[in-house]
Amino acid sequence: MNNNVKLICFYGPESTGKSTMAKKMATHYQTEFVPEVAREIVSSNDFTLDDIVRIAKAQNERVKEKMKTANRFLFCDTDLITTQIYCRHYLKTVPPFCMN
Repeated sequence: MNNNVKLICFYGPESTGKSTMAKKMATHYQTEFVPEVAREIVSSNDFTLDDIVRIAKAQNERVKEKMKTANRFLFCDTDLITTQIYCRHYLKTVPPFCMN
């Protein structure tokens, strides 16, 4: 992982433009962005704890990969904190993996 790259994450509710902003900022700064992996895995608010763990692992892997090629900044439209919040809200618990 490139320790010189600053990770910048956009926070907010669903459908407020976080993905669009992350992509535009990455274009402006000629760097990388990481989209929300959860959209690729689940298509509704009907998900399980196993889904949450898969989402968290996939999101973390995507960040690690993009950090290798990012230039000064890496923009993300979500992170593990957001995954924890959604899991706690919808499933009333957070798997241990997502707490790290």
